[in-house]
Amino acid sequence: KVMLPQYAADENFARRFKQEAASAANLSSPYIVNVYDWGQDDGTYYIVMEFVRGSDLKTAIKERGAINQRKVAEIGSQNSTMDKTASVLGTAHYISPEQAQGKDLTPASDLYSLGIVMYEAATGKLPFDGPDAVSVAMKQVQEIPVPPSEIKPDIDPGLEAIIMKAMSKNPSERFSTAMEMRYALNDFLMGRPVNVGGFTSAQTAVIGGMGSAQTQV
Repeated sequence: KVMLPQYAADENFARRFKQEAASAANLSSPYIVNVYDWGQDDGTYYIVMEFVRGSDLKTAIKERGAINQRKVAEIGSQNSTMDKTASVLGTAHYISPEQAQGKDLTPASDLYSLGIVMYEAATGKLPFDGPDAVSVAMKQVQEIPVPPSEIKPDIDPGLEAIIMKAMSKNPSERFSTAMEMRYALNDFLMGRPVNVGGFTSAQTAVIGGMGSAQTQV
């Protein structure tokens, strides 16, 4: 991965590029592309990454739209616990409400972001979009997402409940750990009843999130 020359002279852009490289290099998981090296050579910033044959999830969704529900659950169940890094980075479409507000982050913040990835994979659409990063971040804080079943009526209520719980505005209303969310996803994959603390449908998930949806950025 090489930074385009027109951005190399931008100190802010270069700093974010280096932060991204350093943060990614600290991650180790069979489900995350490895970063082997990063640096600068004659004014060109680069990241040396593991080569993985095939397309990434974002490209697959753009090309084919929503993907199979079981595959969505399988992707979501590949959770693991990661150490915190020194820097907080993120794309506005995937950051949690607390990250958008500059508050302290917890493992629940990552589960919110995972919920967005699963929402997008299951429906083929992002839950929040806008003309710029600020408007999207505002929506992350203030708006409740359209229930996935309103976009894809055939979505299983159990999977929808898991996604909506993960995307609760209040971190305390999300899954308490990645393992708890994984258990719920495994229940769905095994055909067992999904129990996610009262989030049994999109309707109850929306009601449960309303109380904390009015916080301002």
